[in-house]
Amino acid sequence: ATECRYSTFDRELLAAYLSIRHFLHMLQGRSFQLWTDHKPLLAAMTRISPPISPRQQRHLAFISEFNVLLVYVPGPENVVADFLSRPHPPQVPEATTAAAATTPVDFQALAAAQLTCKETQQLLTSNSLQIVYQDIGGLQLAGDASTGVFRPLVPVQFRHNIFNQLHDIA
Repeated sequence: ATECRYSTFDRELLAAYLSIRHFLHMLQGRSFQLWTDHKPLLAAMTRISPPISPRQQRHLAFISEFNVLLVYVPGPENVVADFLSRPHPPQVPEATTAAAATTPVDFQALAAAQLTCKETQQLLTSNSLQIVYQDIGGLQLAGDASTGVFRPLVPVQFRHNIFNQLHDIA
């Protein structure tokens, strides 16, 4: 897709735009914070006349329609962002890890779901991913290793639960 060739700024802006659009029904009429580890995004929101593309203008205009406070959190301090894709996972305090582990992932069910989930099956044939299998608890889980770190392919029915577990870490 075209988005794969976007600059870092464009990808971060697109992520902010799509996140707000996705949760639009929950965010309309409310004040909220948008945390980012990309400082130029904050500057773009406060520029008066930036030399930017029409797409960037549309995304920034959409974001500015909301009562949103952009908050910069340096990448290593943002334990939630990109948790599955960071090359070196941040050191999470033991209490946080224990709290996050209260609802463990059923890896046996996850491995079985990888075999039946249509979206996961499509990802297994993707040319842009480096699919590898890793032994976790005696089970072979499929994942992407294109970034140098194993990122498991999470079937659709597990995403909400896993997202909430990672989100609640912060």
